[in-house]
Amino acid sequence: MDITDLMRRREGETSISTENLLFLVGDTTLDIGDMTVVREEEIIDFCVREEIVTTVEAKADPPEGKTCFDIDNYVITTDPKECRVDVSITCMDEEGTDCDEITVPTFKCNEGEVPDVLTFSYVGGGCGQSFNSQEDVCEDFDRVPSISSRVVCKKGDSTVLSSDTVTIGDKLTVANPISDNDLGEILVCDIFDTGDNELIQKLRIDTTELSLKDKYGSLVLESCDEKSCLVPITYTYDIRNIGTNEMDNLISAVFILKK
Repeated sequence: MDITDLMRRREGETSISTENLLFLVGDTTLDIGDMTVVREEEIIDFCVREEIVTTVEAKADPPEGKTCFDIDNYVITTDPKECRVDVSITCMDEEGTDCDEITVPTFKCNEGEVPDVLTFSYVGGGCGQSFNSQEDVCEDFDRVPSISSRVVCKKGDSTVLSSDTVTIGDKLTVANPISDNDLGEILVCDIFDTGDNELIQKLRIDTTELSLKDKYGSLVLESCDEKSCLVPITYTYDIRNIGTNEMDNLISAVFILKK
């Protein structure tokens, strides 16, 4: 009997190959009971989920009679069941600038000019914690502002610019409600107790001599016009399945923000 054909087909999830391996058969003529062996080497990635089916068909012609053949197949299933997740963080401001590359503003607000809009943080506390380049701008009455206060800011001519009830950490904006009109050179802010409405602190601020982060009693200057220490940023958390199994449930995602 002469071996006339030895076709091998290997089919995986990402590739299919077919080859006639007759050239690997050392002796193609077999007597009754004889056997020949063909070996083919392959490298399989067992860390990747896949099913690989190998099919071999051998054909032979006897000296007399019809051609005969046989087919066999072998299935390899690799299933590492590996769960791997990758998480990455990006941080950008509203203009798409990476947070590490945001420019720190100059602290000086103006050069003798009066700003149109000021933003303060309410931090509570007395005049003793003031830190600025101005003198005699803060006065306490009997007690100091605590967790919550009402803050009324007005121009030197007593025009009211803002009136807000705030708690520690809140922001308050002072602007002239009249379009194209500034705040005036002197800004007076009265801080009242929210319980009995008693005046507990008075601030008298020269708006031509301002710097970001100036502290005036219970208020801290955060921005003047377009210049600000407060920059809105967005954190983006990308969570990617890099394993070999479907991810049915994200068990936990813990975000820790340190300041």
